[in-house]
Amino acid sequence: MKLLPKLKKIFLIRALNKVNRVNEVNRVNEVNKVNEVNKVNEVNKVNEDNRVNKVGEIKTDEHKEGLSKSVSQEVPSSEVFEKKPKSRKFKKIIIGLIILILVLMVLGTIFYFLRKTPSQVVKIDLYGASTDPAMIQIENNLLALKEKFGSKVELGLHYIAIKNEDGTFTSYQAQRQDVQKEVLESLAQLDIEENTRRIVIRENWPRKFLTYVKIRNTQSLDPQWQTYVQYVGLDPEKVISNIGEKGVDLQNKEIEEFEKVKEKVDPSFTTLPFLFFNDKIYAGGGDVLSLSTQVAKIILRKGKTSLPEKPKAELLWGIISLKSPGVYQVNGVSECYNDLHCNDNPQKDGWCQGTGTKEARCIYTDPVLVSLQILAGKDYDPNTDGLLVNLLGDFKGLRVKKVELDSEEGEQLKKSLNLEDFPAYIFDGAIKNTRNFRFYEANKLLLPLEDGRYMFNREVLRGEQVPQVE
Repeated sequence: MKLLPKLKKIFLIRALNKVNRVNEVNRVNEVNKVNEVNKVNEVNKVNEDNRVNKVGEIKTDEHKEGLSKSVSQEVPSSEVFEKKPKSRKFKKIIIGLIILILVLMVLGTIFYFLRKTPSQVVKIDLYGASTDPAMIQIENNLLALKEKFGSKVELGLHYIAIKNEDGTFTSYQAQRQDVQKEVLESLAQLDIEENTRRIVIRENWPRKFLTYVKIRNTQSLDPQWQTYVQYVGLDPEKVISNIGEKGVDLQNKEIEEFEKVKEKVDPSFTTLPFLFFNDKIYAGGGDVLSLSTQVAKIILRKGKTSLPEKPKAELLWGIISLKSPGVYQVNGVSECYNDLHCNDNPQKDGWCQGTGTKEARCIYTDPVLVSLQILAGKDYDPNTDGLLVNLLGDFKGLRVKKVELDSEEGEQLKKSLNLEDFPAYIFDGAIKNTRNFRFYEANKLLLPLEDGRYMFNREVLRGEQVPQVE
């Protein structure tokens, strides 16, 4: 009986131990569950960080590699997070390609316009006598032109004389009518000497030539030429020596080249100076502005008859429009500043559109057709009529007809208009619609006739030059 209490005590102890083991197992299970939840939360946090940082793949440390597949299945949101960065990366690639294409198109357009940027060199040749005031004025303007355009202008100055049968030279200055005879011989001799001197300096010291011309033109008749030679850094004795050795030959060569040029233009020309742009005779104004616009025309047009109205390139069906930066100007110079600068087309009337702006350009229209009857004798030659040359320049649409005085039509005109001064220039009424009519009418250059026609007023020629249209 004494064993019963002991047995009860033993069974009680065993029961308590069993309960403790169950509790311990429960605690272990609870801890495992907590650890498992922590692991899941850690995985979610890694996935969240990867999504925020736009990383395409989940990167885990070595201690996460042992996670069971069951844990990964409990966190399906990671798959979603993996797909989103890939989608955004694809969009970035597409946008990048579009931007690249646009940049290439813009660069291509810029290259196209840069390739069209004026780069042509204008060749200018002036022929004349070194001491001729008209030659000196144009020379000085061309020197200013050279400074403005630099390497875009190739300037050639040529000094001409008349070669005699005995091999000597006569100056064109000897033909001047505005100088007294006793002074003329001395002037002509100075001209021949200066012509030869300039040719020799040009051939032997080309880099100093233009500087010499510029300083020498300030006092072209000063007999102390040595001063100007020394000013540009040359030895007068060397210049004299070269003149003695090559002067005559160089002057002969200069005259021969000029005769070839004159043959192409008009062999009958006897007056100087002659001015050529790219081997074509220039008949415009001799001032710096007019000469500059001629250079600009040649460079900007590149062989075309006019500049485009809208010099631009359009991209993406006109959404992007790029304008050429230099199509209307070169070195800051436009091709026109007034209508006179657009008088270069012998068949059309020219107008300066956009005068005073950076986009000024010449536009051309067909001239008004005007009939001109010239009543004159048999010895009249229209090819040598200076007045007719001016009229053809101011009225591009003139249709000229010569009427001889002795003809039946001539007798009728002479009688009906009571004419006594010949040649007489008679225009039909269409002249009122021409661009220069108002100028001629305002300056009394045209006399109205009763039948609506007009006659040129030759009284303006009495001791005066014909006014130039401005």
